[in-house]
Amino acid sequence: MGKLGGVAYGTYANYESGKRFPDAECLAKLYAAGVDVLYVISGVRNTANLTNVDSVLLEQFHRLDERAQRATMAMMQTYNSSV
Repeated sequence: MGKLGGVAYGTYANYESGKRFPDAECLAKLYAAGVDVLYVISGVRNTANLTNVDSVLLEQFHRLDERAQRATMAMMQTYNSSV
């Protein structure tokens, strides 16, 4: 995420811990990379542009534990690389 936002690892770690907050330039870069900036700022997901299928998929993904999320992401990346 730090790379996407154009900031160093330590800077982004400070964002995650609440010691600092991302500036507009960082947020703009995250947005351009497809990050839900509303969620980054407020913890509320922006679902305005999601289809019903997208919403259900996202909800189910967030119910997975971290290990299952990583496995799901790896599976999707492998699939996308093969098509």
